[in-house]
Amino acid sequence: MLGLSSCKKDDPEPEPYNPATEFVGAYTVSTEAHLQVPVLGAMDMPLSDMDAEIVLNGNNGEVNVTMSGQTTTGYVNSTGMHLDPIILNETIYNMDVAITVTFPVIPKPVDGVTSWVATLSAVASVGTITGTADMTAVRKN
Repeated sequence: MLGLSSCKKDDPEPEPYNPATEFVGAYTVSTEAHLQVPVLGAMDMPLSDMDAEIVLNGNNGEVNVTMSGQTTTGYVNSTGMHLDPIILNETIYNMDVAITVTFPVIPKPVDGVTSWVATLSAVASVGTITGTADMTAVRKN
């Protein structure tokens, strides 16, 4: 009696879809701030362009985002990217201030570009500064 058998390698399981991969990359972020400054009133001002990088932090949608040398964490799901606030150091009318940037859900980039409106707050010698920032991130190639 003769028996033959063969070993067939099982196909590896495909990697589960990670929505964060659609955000991963290096970006240039431009910002137009709309501020309410005590004593000075309403002000619109462009902030310096920032370099930003988004990297995966695992395989379940988690990300680390570094912007202007500061890193925050977050996750991506079907609605977009959710980030913890970040603190950026800026000079506003000769005042050095640490601005807390609170992000909304950031939409998935289309053709390497995404935009959102963040909430800003800072404490300066003149009092509490509040406002919003129109932010646009463009993926570098």
